[in-house]
Amino acid sequence: MINLSKVLIVGFGSIGQRHFKNIKKLYPNIEIGILRSSNNKKTIAHENVFFDLKSAIDFNPNIAFICNPATLHIETAIKLANEKIHFFVEKPLSNSLDKIDELKKIIKKNEIKGMVGYNLRFNDSLLFFKQFIEKNNLGDILFISSTVGQYLPAWRPSQDYKKTVSAQSALGGGALLELSHELDYLIWIFGSPTSVYGKMMKVSELKIDVEDLVLSNISFNYKSRKIDCALQLDFLQHKPYRKCKILFKDGAVIWDGIRNTVELHKEDECEIIFKSTKERNDSFEKEITEYINCIIEDSSSPVSVDDGINVIKLIEGIKLSSKLRKVIDL
Repeated sequence: MINLSKVLIVGFGSIGQRHFKNIKKLYPNIEIGILRSSNNKKTIAHENVFFDLKSAIDFNPNIAFICNPATLHIETAIKLANEKIHFFVEKPLSNSLDKIDELKKIIKKNEIKGMVGYNLRFNDSLLFFKQFIEKNNLGDILFISSTVGQYLPAWRPSQDYKKTVSAQSALGGGALLELSHELDYLIWIFGSPTSVYGKMMKVSELKIDVEDLVLSNISFNYKSRKIDCALQLDFLQHKPYRKCKILFKDGAVIWDGIRNTVELHKEDECEIIFKSTKERNDSFEKEITEYINCIIEDSSSPVSVDDGINVIKLIEGIKLSSKLRKVIDL
């Protein structure tokens, strides 16, 4: 059995800080190191703070949580995997497919456990929603719609939104990459998409150099039937919004990721059939424990690197479709 004694957190923005707090709470005996960029030498009340990757690797961590910008994810993962350090990488796995094959070879050679941080898979209301769809007693699925939106300046109120990763193309920002949870859970529930038509736009006056609105139609072959999904991702909605609606022959079911509920609609009736009692942070804690358990038990990663690659392939398809203005087969 592997002795997990040290964890490294690469990047200490909001998600890095969340993982730091959760690891300290869940595994108080694990020693934590923090790797920050050399131009961000703010004082942290923590003894193991590093400003270059070599020093961080010399700390001898068993696991690393990669929380730096998406444009640096693969480069960082390759260096860690070469040192036989298991890694958890925040979503998305990357901003492109560059060097993905190189990373996969190293993972296989060094028997690395990699995981991508799509924490919505551990959200109990979304799990209930997925199970309801699988058990389906409402007839054929006719159509899917998935929408997520939040006003970017209000997303992280303590930060200048213009300086965040979300606002900068060079750091892998934009609605398509930053809101890729929706792409992941759609693939998780309905399988690999067969084609996509997408449009990426900047329609607001936000001071960003990335898209703030993505509209897309994604086709799935689910249980031998073609099903279309209308997808909307945006940085525009002042009231946070996250819903997925499935239209069946005999009704509809709606997952509300803000209220953490699942609603069933049949004829004139509307019923909340699931309401979560858990806090938002529960899914983040759950993904950490599931990841560490897969290392200890030598089992499959709950959200694998291949899962992350599937999301990037869909992202690339939407980008290409938006550029060429045509349907892209996947």
